[in-house]
Amino acid sequence: VCTLTTPSLVGKYENIEMNDKKEWNIVAYPNPFENNFKLELISDGKEMISLKIYDMLGHVVENRVAETTEIPQLEIGLNYPSGVYNVAISQGNWVKNIRIIKR
Repeated sequence: VCTLTTPSLVGKYENIEMNDKKEWNIVAYPNPFENNFKLELISDGKEMISLKIYDMLGHVVENRVAETTEIPQLEIGLNYPSGVYNVAISQGNWVKNIRIIKR
């Protein structure tokens, strides 16, 4: 919570609390991976998570939508061949792309 004090027009001070700060980040681990990888999500949002995984040729390897509570349990990449993949994750207005390697 951030408190901002600003002068008002009548010479008094008002306290304005800024509670609308949103936090969002997602991390893929382990990277590189041998069997599968997991995602760790930090999010204040309640919207569904969209997850698209592309191979290096740009083909969609996997496309799924999940609740934020499901993200820690997902095991992704078990049947992928060795290679480099781009993981596109979005939730509401937040988007992140992660490059991940399967050995």
